[in-house]
Amino acid sequence: MKFRIERARGFLKEKPAQWDVARNLRPAVALIVPAMLEYLEGEGIFFEFPGSKRLMDLNQKKLQKFPSYLYHFKKQTTFTFVLEAFIGKGDFALMREVLVGGSMGGIPSSTAVFLMGSSIWVDEVEDYPRRITILTTGDTFRGLRYFSPITGFDILWISFASGFDVETLPELVGVLVIIEDYYEVSGGLAGSLYSTARSISIRNMLGKPTDPDTLTKAFMGPENFCTYEVELICSLSTNCNVLTALLLCPNPEDYALQIEKFLLYMRCMAQFWVVAF
Repeated sequence: MKFRIERARGFLKEKPAQWDVARNLRPAVALIVPAMLEYLEGEGIFFEFPGSKRLMDLNQKKLQKFPSYLYHFKKQTTFTFVLEAFIGKGDFALMREVLVGGSMGGIPSSTAVFLMGSSIWVDEVEDYPRRITILTTGDTFRGLRYFSPITGFDILWISFASGFDVETLPELVGVLVIIEDYYEVSGGLAGSLYSTARSISIRNMLGKPTDPDTLTKAFMGPENFCTYEVELICSLSTNCNVLTALLLCPNPEDYALQIEKFLLYMRCMAQFWVVAF
């Protein structure tokens, strides 16, 4: 164990020094990494790296919305997927309405943290890690995926990226059944804007006419679409997924204003790229 601890310490000393925080930072990282560093400091282990100040500044911006935002906003957010960042900072029982299928965002680690930090025991949540462990064990248990089960996120990702054609691969109609269940259980809001947009797109591509009304009502902001219903960092790729969903729906002309908003946003982003590069 001592050898493994030293290897981990060496890794954490070397890798963050190579990290350009300003150019490579996913929304959840600004929450989870500072929290992990704080936990290590509690054990007497300290790390400094060039981007640490910027990372901590972004962390404070995120935390300005905590705890009221985390506990009382009844939809999934970036916070849903990184509850490890909030261990010991409140009662997770207040987040019960965010649970789907007994899980916190389909993330085993966040679900475990929810149970440890909740004043109320939820049997369905206790059952979730048991179910996914059985599903993923096979002959040899090699650990759990970050997302589990994969019936939503991964299938959407792979199907969309593969450029499938139902006429040449009719078996893909079976995928529609899975995505239909995923979409219906979530009430037309498949967690994030990303998954919701791709759910709608794939349903339309597989011959299941689906309007993007739930998407536009829940995620449309004043200037662009938000990854979650409230989010500090806007995702260009996610907004592109929204445009695809709008263009593939049965009546895209009804969403001309939303499409125009995306195009204006893209024009603004293009000006930023010229200045930046």
